[in-house]
Amino acid sequence: MGLIVLLVLSIAFIILATAKLKLHPFLALLAAAFGFGIFSGMPLKGIVTSVNAGFGGTVGAIGIVILAGAIIGAFLEQSGGALRLAERALRITGE
Repeated sequence: MGLIVLLVLSIAFIILATAKLKLHPFLALLAAAFGFGIFSGMPLKGIVTSVNAGFGGTVGAIGIVILAGAIIGAFLEQSGGALRLAERALRITGE
């Protein structure tokens, strides 16, 4: 039961840190992961190993998709395509 409460508190921290404190989402997730590990009683070395394994597994699985999305997004922003897409979407859906 204690771990479920800790999980809910971690999620609440992530939401508050990103929405109210304007903390970068990656940093909020990283802080929540370390906080969850510390308060759940894991040894510090185990926390670092778990965070590295989880992050590495995620990046290994979807890293290329994220990289391609970032490159396409940069091209759209620099060419003005992102603004055109937003304007067309607003014409269709309204403000």
